[in-house]
Amino acid sequence: MVRFASVLFFSLCAFPPLFAQAPLGTVTGFAVDPGQAVVPDATITLVSVDTGIKRDVVTNDSGAYSFLNLLPGRYKLTAQAKGFRPLETPEFSLAAYRTIRQDLLFEVSSTSTEVTVTEQVATVITTESPAIATSLSSRQILELPTNLRSVFNNAGDSGLIFSMMPLAIPGVVQVGAGAAWLVPGSGANGVRLKVDGIETNFGNFGGPDPVSQPSFESVEEFTANMNSNRAEFGGIGNITTVTKAGTNNYHGGVFWYARNSAFDARNAFQAAKPFQNIHNFGASVGGPVRKNSTFFYLTYDETRGSRAYLFNSNVPTLAQRAGDFGATAIRNPLANNQPFEGNRIPASLLSPQARRAQDLFYPLPNFGAPTLTAGNYRATFNGPEQHRIMEARVDQNFARGQSLFVRYQRKVHEYDIPGARSPLPPSTAGTSTNWRNVHFATIGHVAALRPNLFNEFRAGNVVLSSKSIADVTGQPL
Repeated sequence: MVRFASVLFFSLCAFPPLFAQAPLGTVTGFAVDPGQAVVPDATITLVSVDTGIKRDVVTNDSGAYSFLNLLPGRYKLTAQAKGFRPLETPEFSLAAYRTIRQDLLFEVSSTSTEVTVTEQVATVITTESPAIATSLSSRQILELPTNLRSVFNNAGDSGLIFSMMPLAIPGVVQVGAGAAWLVPGSGANGVRLKVDGIETNFGNFGGPDPVSQPSFESVEEFTANMNSNRAEFGGIGNITTVTKAGTNNYHGGVFWYARNSAFDARNAFQAAKPFQNIHNFGASVGGPVRKNSTFFYLTYDETRGSRAYLFNSNVPTLAQRAGDFGATAIRNPLANNQPFEGNRIPASLLSPQARRAQDLFYPLPNFGAPTLTAGNYRATFNGPEQHRIMEARVDQNFARGQSLFVRYQRKVHEYDIPGARSPLPPSTAGTSTNWRNVHFATIGHVAALRPNLFNEFRAGNVVLSSKSIADVTGQPL
């Protein structure tokens, strides 16, 4: 028995120096009176609908206000100014890297105390950036149909990146079958993947790391900036996943998805439908530790079962095994490279050792006409696999304008591949046993030092280790 083993270990560490690299948003606008004159010194309060956290600013001499470094989520505004009725806006959603403009129209106060609810709809403005972007909400990600969810394949690559993104984000094209994508105007390494603002590209060869993406259950928002990206991101395309945070209300759920060959159609290149049975199940829960202050969100996501591996290989025909190559011209290197008569090697020149090795390493053709040389061996083998994703996030609001979050992700992938990634069946190449492990830690802190001065710190570390062992036993001699 010959054993082959390979081990890959690397660590990715990102410390974004600019707040614009973090997946945060902005709410801005002007306060005006019925005559469209600006209203300075108005007190504007931004309220998070989900967590109850509040932030206050005062409009400047031009009547302008801005709330910077906001986590994606649902918000509303209230406003007060001397001589005017209190004002309140409807609830609106803020996405990562987006700027919501909400102008506030005050009405002159009367003897009665009434609150004016503005009917103006907040709009997304993009005049500050030429970027072209597409976003998917948590609901879209969970409800769009996919074969499997968080795990795309046996290696544990993200279903969000491999399945959801190419189908739902216009302009993204995968390069071959690898972990590389193209966006308009970029090369294969022009796309950057981020989770909560931390870049997860491989440090050794620059390609995106699709393994570190979170469970579908943990995704709050998925945003792809596809073209004319801002300089601070370092790539033409920037794809960001924002994870869920807890709220003032307890929310939880369980899920189970199954993929079974009983519900699958037969592959057009296989004579029979192969067996396959994979289950994806888990649970998530989030809520307050202390209302309006401390929140948590936990996710457990597991995929396990038996995956079908299809073989559509090219093997020597029976005639070729006997030395007859038909219409394919072959030459004799022992006779001054002269052509073999009839393109047939005489039996006396066929090495018994080579014929025995051929019988050991190449199975007999089992598909098509006797002369077929392409895809003339077809078979299916099964390999077990198990993928576990464990995630935890804690958010802390210390005071108005100051917040902290920490997040940890642990992934464990174990899977067998019949044929050890070769086009030959396991009877020839053996079966590889594979392990992949991910540790991903993130911390972020946002502080409003003054109404016009903000500080945002974010750091993360991704450690991905991968190991593969294949038992190549061959056949009895």
